[in-house]
Amino acid sequence: MTEINILEAYVEQLGYFNVIFSSVDYELLKKVVLNLCKDFNAEFIDLFPIMINMEDIDNERVKQLTSTENQVRFIIVPVFPLKYVNIRVSYHINISLNFQLINDRNIKKDYVDLEQKYKDQSMINKYMNLSKYIDNDSKLESDIFNVLITRINKKLDNGKYEDRLKTEKSGNKIVKEKIKDNDFKTENLKDNDFKTEKLVSKKQDQDAKEEYLEKKNESIDQDILTEVADSTIDPYEDISSKMSLDDVNMDDDIEPVNDYSSMEPFEVYNHDQSGGIRNNIIIGKRIIRERLGVVGSRILK
Repeated sequence: MTEINILEAYVEQLGYFNVIFSSVDYELLKKVVLNLCKDFNAEFIDLFPIMINMEDIDNERVKQLTSTENQVRFIIVPVFPLKYVNIRVSYHINISLNFQLINDRNIKKDYVDLEQKYKDQSMINKYMNLSKYIDNDSKLESDIFNVLITRINKKLDNGKYEDRLKTEKSGNKIVKEKIKDNDFKTENLKDNDFKTEKLVSKKQDQDAKEEYLEKKNESIDQDILTEVADSTIDPYEDISSKMSLDDVNMDDDIEPVNDYSSMEPFEVYNHDQSGGIRNNIIIGKRIIRERLGVVGSRILK
């Protein structure tokens, strides 16, 4: 069923589709709802002038304006307290503005005061936060359109129509998964042609082979990057508790070959050192005045 067809079915089953659109931003609300009226072939009804004095609403005038031959009516109001207005409502959508937007868009104080006073007496089904749609009215209209279609589907046939839609979508998903699975098998068969070099009677497709090898190389590169990322040592991590030292070539008792009564010979110069990281192990080697016979290297794990 198309959108219009399900709406006709909705009206046939429930008698009417009256949607209330409320907001303190009259200009925006009017623009958005007029465009939606075209999509749903709905009657546009503006009750803003009547709703200014909520304590003295002319319900006879409201009845006249809402008694249209078209049973699909989109009605705009600043606020909609149920006890003051005699309208059968199918759904109520509010386009809300924060204080910053109210100031930026020069919203009339009368509308803001009305909303503050009567908003707790309104029953709103869906809020649309205008801050998410700045300079994007078309996106706002599209989202409201989808909200209304969802509402119609949910109510049609006492909810059974929506159940049928879910069943159909589930069936389509299974079909798509089967197609995807077949594509995967076909791709695997194609890959198998190039996994080994062997003598074959048929001539291989060189372009297809290069494509396969390129994908394979990309996969290998990604695996390497993943492995490196997982094994990278964080230079800012405190590893003092994880470090163990093994001395190599360093005896407990060193027999000096020179007179060490003075510390002068131990002053370090020509300090050679080398090292690096191999297999996640820090390896370093330093030599202190080789003529003293003191040679050392350390492995930090």
